[in-house]
Amino acid sequence: MDRRFSGPNVLKAISDLFGGGYGTDGARRQADALLRDFAKADCVVPVSFELLRLHLSQAQRLPEEALQLLATGCWRRAQRRGVSEVSTADILGLATAMTSTKTVDSLVRMVAAKWLHDAVAGTSIPLENLLKEMQSERSELALLTLAALPEEANAKEVKIEGKRPAILLELQVAAPEVLRHLSLAGERSILAATQWLCVCDSSACSLEEVNSALLPTAGSLLQREDSKLSGLAAEFLESLMEKSGSCSRCPERLVQNLMVLLAQLQPSGEEARRRLCRLVAVAAGAWQRFFVLPATAGPPKELWVSLLEALMACAKWGHQLAAMTLPTWLALHSQALKAGMEVFEVYVPVLLKAARNLRDASIFPIDFHHWPPEDTESFVQFRRELRDYLRELGAEKGQQAAHAGSPKARQRAAQPGLLLPPLVEEIHADVVRRFNEDWRFLEEALHALSSLAKEYLSRKV
Repeated sequence: MDRRFSGPNVLKAISDLFGGGYGTDGARRQADALLRDFAKADCVVPVSFELLRLHLSQAQRLPEEALQLLATGCWRRAQRRGVSEVSTADILGLATAMTSTKTVDSLVRMVAAKWLHDAVAGTSIPLENLLKEMQSERSELALLTLAALPEEANAKEVKIEGKRPAILLELQVAAPEVLRHLSLAGERSILAATQWLCVCDSSACSLEEVNSALLPTAGSLLQREDSKLSGLAAEFLESLMEKSGSCSRCPERLVQNLMVLLAQLQPSGEEARRRLCRLVAVAAGAWQRFFVLPATAGPPKELWVSLLEALMACAKWGHQLAAMTLPTWLALHSQALKAGMEVFEVYVPVLLKAARNLRDASIFPIDFHHWPPEDTESFVQFRRELRDYLRELGAEKGQQAAHAGSPKARQRAAQPGLLLPPLVEEIHADVVRRFNEDWRFLEEALHALSSLAKEYLSRKV
């Protein structure tokens, strides 16, 4: 072992860097350099565990930053090469005694990385034991470790490239059973459920069955004032919606239950509205392949119509939430084109109404000159993206445009389409009507009209 990284030397470096004394800048720089090198050294795990145990025994109390540094160094080492110097029981025992959330997080991720490297060597990942731990006094730690395992398996920092596909397949096979256990653990399981949902194969497991108990829990958490809990619930629902969109057939009961959940939400603040609009946009993007179908499938279902109306309503809450829906409207436009002209004509009034709502969100606010720089920049960026959206509505027609790669490529491949005349007619009427009104309303109409000038003039020619 490099003598620079002995326990006393590392302790001295920690004291110099985090002690809060009157050490020189040179001493702090030297301490920082030593600790950086120590984090990459082979001895980082045994020395760090020695110091962490000293901290727990009260023999040598360490500042919070130092605890996180030591635990993170161990985790990163486990990602690179695995860990043989300490056992899983040693790591979890240390994590159980820690009170710092960030330190515990690094330690459970260290366990997950260790198991993944052990799996490469032929040792099975002890998932069954971990699921049993959920019923014990260490259930919180078990849930954290469960949440870390799929994420570490996908992390490029975990050097298991040759065996990664086989390990991910093993987790994919185990995912339905893990999710069933998590569905019994209540709101504490939302974080772990989100991670395992991401590795679950939607064609191999029943999303409706697995998540029936988790949906009410997520809905309840989403309405909590605690931003962390509501954020975790939103992430779970987004993952569930995206996963449901990859099913071979529409999971109708799940879609209906999710729609009921969305309809029950009553957002009272800006963050709650942002989460709701994000969920609506993700749902519409994921499910359009189930509802935007060839004409033989009949008219759009009422549930789908309600979702699109909710997507339109997001634009009434300001430009930031309107911008959040733009990619979904573009995807819907493309999906409708692919379904055939008869279906596309059904969606013409929908797309025109969406364009109207988005345009309303692009009108300069009265107090725009008082906005902070980040808000003014996001508003200007939204107006740029809206111009691209209007151009695409006015330009696209036919399968060639629908299958081109980027928006600009689709514009080049397209001919003036079905939406151009009504778009121009509506905007022209706005220009005439607003001519003697507040400049902000006239400017918006002229801004929208200018985005379609090239397409309109090329059609006239």
